[in-house]
Amino acid sequence: MTVLFSDVRDFTSIAEQMPAAALAELINDYLSIMTDIIRQYRGTLDKYIGDAVVAFWGAPLADPLHARNAVAAALAMQAVLPELNRRLAGHGWPALHIGIGINTGSMVVGDLGSRHRRAYTVLGDAVNLASRLQGLSAQYAAGVIIGESTRLAIADWPCRLLDRVVVRGRSASVSIYEPLDG
Repeated sequence: MTVLFSDVRDFTSIAEQMPAAALAELINDYLSIMTDIIRQYRGTLDKYIGDAVVAFWGAPLADPLHARNAVAAALAMQAVLPELNRRLAGHGWPALHIGIGINTGSMVVGDLGSRHRRAYTVLGDAVNLASRLQGLSAQYAAGVIIGESTRLAIADWPCRLLDRVVVRGRSASVSIYEPLDG
């Protein structure tokens, strides 16, 4: 399976500057657009965490192109931002910039949680790594960062090697890539 984490950069500063009702309108519009793209590329929306989006590919329906579809969705998410930002500017609202991390690998998928609340979600080292890759996107000035296993799964997709890093919480290093429009 493949998992995607997306986060609006500097959202805390944006939230501080906007009235709550306007912020809610902005985030609802943004999340709707991003979710439409994820669904267009056969992804499953996992959850929203404030301004963050978590989605995965490969469940509940099998998708042999899960990595390719996730990367295509991420690039499409980045591609809609200029138009969205023009609309936001029309309201006098700030532009949004997002960072996305994607990773492919083994993960548990299912109804997980406590006896009080469960959610259909994914769990595992591959998921954690995707989250860490999203966190690196601003540091590398990359809209989308993918891990090695995703890079291998989309071998013919043009990508730029960014670095080899050890992410927080892991002992092994991983090569990170930026997928290019192609």
